[in-house]
Amino acid sequence: MQHQQREHFAKLYMYFTTIIGWSIIFGSFYFVDINPSSSLILVLFILFIGITEYYPFPVWKGFTTINFPLIFVMVLIYELPTAMIVYSLTVFSVNLLHERPARSIFFNPAQLAISLFLTHELITELLSLNEITFSTSVWTGTLTFLTFLITFYIINNLMVDLVLILRPQPYTFKHWKNKLVSESSSALFSILYGLLFYIIGNQNRGNIDAVAYFFFFSPLVALSIIGASFVRLNTEKNRLKKMFKLTRNLNTYMIKENGFPHSMNELKRFINCDEICLITLEDGVWEIVFPDLKNDLDNNALQLLHEISSITSFENRKNEGSGPLSQIFSKDMRSYIYAPLRLDEETLGFIVLAKSRHNSFIEEEKNIIATLANQLAATLKTRILVHEQQENHLLEERNRIARNIHDGIAQNLAAAVLQLESAKRYLGQKPKDSEHYINQCIENLRSSLWEVRNSIYTLRPPKHNQTGLIPAIHKRLSEFNQHTNLPIDFQLKGKPYPVSSMVERTVFDIFQESVRNSIKHSEASQIIIKLTYDQKQIHLNIFDDGKGFSLFHEMIKVEKEPHFGILQMNEIAEKINASLDINSKPGEGTTIHLSIPQLEAKGDEDD
Repeated sequence: MQHQQREHFAKLYMYFTTIIGWSIIFGSFYFVDINPSSSLILVLFILFIGITEYYPFPVWKGFTTINFPLIFVMVLIYELPTAMIVYSLTVFSVNLLHERPARSIFFNPAQLAISLFLTHELITELLSLNEITFSTSVWTGTLTFLTFLITFYIINNLMVDLVLILRPQPYTFKHWKNKLVSESSSALFSILYGLLFYIIGNQNRGNIDAVAYFFFFSPLVALSIIGASFVRLNTEKNRLKKMFKLTRNLNTYMIKENGFPHSMNELKRFINCDEICLITLEDGVWEIVFPDLKNDLDNNALQLLHEISSITSFENRKNEGSGPLSQIFSKDMRSYIYAPLRLDEETLGFIVLAKSRHNSFIEEEKNIIATLANQLAATLKTRILVHEQQENHLLEERNRIARNIHDGIAQNLAAAVLQLESAKRYLGQKPKDSEHYINQCIENLRSSLWEVRNSIYTLRPPKHNQTGLIPAIHKRLSEFNQHTNLPIDFQLKGKPYPVSSMVERTVFDIFQESVRNSIKHSEASQIIIKLTYDQKQIHLNIFDDGKGFSLFHEMIKVEKEPHFGILQMNEIAEKINASLDINSKPGEGTTIHLSIPQLEAKGDEDD
C-alpha cells in the first residue's frame, strides 16, 4: 500500500512539473525575436547542444552533459526564451532517440526549462544579467557565470532529488553521492570553460561570427563525442563480459539440484528488474521453480501461456494487462516481459521479469532477455538429460548389485546353508567330513562378505577431489590387501601433476573394477599396477597372470547381460578422450592399458 502511495505522489509531482514546464516552453514562443543575420550561429548552437546532449561526457561513476557553457552563451546572445526553447526541444528529441519512457521524455525538458527560468529570474534581479555581454570584464563575467551556474545546478538537482525521494524505489545516500560527484564534475568543467570564455572575450580578436563560435566550442563537442564513444565501447565490452559470466554461471548453477535461486537472483541483478519468475514444463506438468511458491496456476493462465510463442511485453498494466502470471507477482509491478524457453519447437518453460514502473523495458533489454531465454532453454534441456542419465546410471547400479547378490552372495549363502546342514548331519558320525563342510561354509561366507563390502564401497566411493587420486588408490589397495592373500604391486612412475576431477574418477573407477575382477575371477598369483605420468600422456597398466579369458566371448556375454565391466569402462574412457585396451587370452593372463592425453587430463574441473 505504501509503495502505491509513493508511486502516486511521484506521478503527481512529475505531472505537475511537466505541465508547468511545458507551459513556460510554449509561452516562450511569444517572446522569441531572432535576428536573421545570426541564424547561422543559432543553427550552430542547436547542433552543438544536440551533440553534447546525445553524447554525455563520462565522469567518475556516471555520465553528465557538458553543454552548460553553450546554454549560457545562448542566453546572452538570444535571451532566455530562445535559449530555453532550443534547450528543451533538443533534450526532448534526444530522449526520443534514446527511446526513453514517455514520462521521462516529457518530464526532463520541462524540469530543465523550469530550472533555467527560475535561475534567470533570480540572477537578473541580483546581478543585472541583461547587461552582461561577451566582452564583459573577466572578473564580472566570471562571477556572473559562476553564480548562474551554481544557482541552476542547485535548482535542477533539487527538482530531480525530489522525484527520486518520492519514488518507491530506494534512493540511498550512495546514489545521491554518486549523482553529486557527476554533477560537480560537470560544473567544474563548465567553470573552467566559462573562465576561458571571458578571457578570450576581453582580447581584441576582431568580429565574433559563426566561425569564431565554431572554433571556440568545437573542442567541447569533440571532447563530448570522444569521451562518450570511448566509454560506450568500454561499457559494451564490460556488458559482454558480464553476459558471458552470467551465461557460464547459469550453466553451472542450473545443473545443480538447488541452483535455481542463485541463477535467478544473478539474472535479476543483470537485467536490473524488480521481480523474476521461472516456471518449467516437464511431462505436461507446469511447475513454479522460482520463487518458492505453491503451484496454484489456473487452467486459463496455462492456456494463455501456450499461446505465447515468442517474447512478449506488457508495458502498461492498466491498459494492456499483465499477462497470465500476474498472480505470482506483487501488485506493485507495472511492466512485464514473458520469454518462452523453447528448444526445437518444444516449450520447456517461461521466464517472466517485472518492473514497478510502466514502459521500463528498453529494446536492448528485450534483446538480452531473448538471448538469455535461449540459453536457459538449452540449460534446462541439459538439466533434464543429466537427471535422466543419473536415473539410468542409478538403475544400472541397482541391477548390477542385484545380479551380484543373485549370482554371488545369494548362491554362496545358499551353499553355506547346505554345507552347515551337511556338517550337522555328519557331526557325530564323521567328524572329518563335518569339519570339511564347516571350512567350506566359512570360505563361502568370507566370499559373500567380500562381495557385500565391494558393493558398499561402490555405493560410497572416495571423494577424489578432496583426497587426491594417488591417496585414494593407496587406500583402496589397503582394503584389497585386508581381504585377499593375492600380492598386489603398485608402481608410480614420473612426477604426478594436477588433473581434472573427471579424469581422477575415470582412472580410479577403471583401476578399481580391473583389480576387483582379477581378484574375483582370474585365479592369478599376482597383480601388477603401473601408473605413469609423462609429458604427453598418463598411462594406467594393470596386469594379472591368471587364467585369462576370450575377449570375443566376453563381449557377446556383455551384450546379453550388460554390467559395469568392459563396455562401461570403454564408455567412461571415451568421455575424457582416453583410449582403453584390453588384452587377454585363455591361460595367458590379462593386461588392461588406459592412456589419457595430458591436454585432456589437465582440462577444466568437472564438478
